[in-house]
Amino acid sequence: MIGLLNNDQAFYIARNMRAADRREVLATCWHDDVDQFAKEALALGGPAYCVEKDDGTPVAMGGLTTPQPMVWNAWMVATDDIGCVGVQLTRHCLYLIKYMFQDRQAHRIQAASAAFHADAHNWLERLGFKYEAGMNGYGKAGETFLLYSMTEEPDGHVLHRQQ
Repeated sequence: MIGLLNNDQAFYIARNMRAADRREVLATCWHDDVDQFAKEALALGGPAYCVEKDDGTPVAMGGLTTPQPMVWNAWMVATDDIGCVGVQLTRHCLYLIKYMFQDRQAHRIQAASAAFHADAHNWLERLGFKYEAGMNGYGKAGETFLLYSMTEEPDGHVLHRQQ
């Protein structure tokens, strides 16, 4: 099931993140506290969602934030149970991306991912994001991150993914 993210879900997922997600997220935080990350995720603004297994266990949370008009940053973290909801999560993300472009709320969606997080890169590419740039020294300990993006053609009819 997919719904709007709530406090309990955010804290559960933050405390049970996959190792690569924890390493990636904390590389971009001013702290090393997963509970503080959960609070920050809830306060980001923009749409934020949770995906649960059939038994109600939270598995993944993510959403979109906007640093400037028409440009959105996508984010997501998950537990090791991500495989149980992968298809459902991918369909939801594809729907949300399509909506953002068709409703003229975005002309660019981007996501930064740590260079070591190959699973995240593969999933972003399956969603249609394209690698755009390497960002050396992006993490607080100097970690390299990769920027992925997706943009819309000026005519608003054809989705164009960065080359």
